[in-house]
Amino acid sequence: MITSSRTIPDGQAVQFYDGTALIGTGSTEKGVATLLTSFSKAKTYAIKAKYAGGGFLGASSGIVKQKVVNQE
Repeated sequence: MITSSRTIPDGQAVQFYDGTALIGTGSTEKGVATLLTSFSKAKTYAIKAKYAGGGFLGASSGIVKQKVVNQE
């Protein structure tokens, strides 16, 4: 999770990674950045969200573990 003590403006770019591989870019809305994606393999992924910073906001990153299961 990426957090800030100041309000994060809408439209700020946040990049999402699976390890070192960029899987996509989302933008902030009401202080939250999201990315909708799919994975080809069922396992637990460590997804990193990275914000480059800008204006009065510094760079930030965070990692969340996401478990993907097969659905039949």
